Amino acid sequence: AESDAVSALISLGYKPQEASKAVSAIKDKTLSSEDMIRRALKGMI
Repeated sequence: AESDAVSALISLGYKPQEASKAVSAIKDKTLSSEDMIRRALKGMI
């Protein structure tokens, strides 16, 4: 799920470093890819 979330953020135009940092900041690693993407995007604001 983490790698899918990073890939999705990269495809949205984020730099790989930004995407990795945003996803790794998510504490709950049991989330689905979709939820990880949502939380990562919220955390980037």
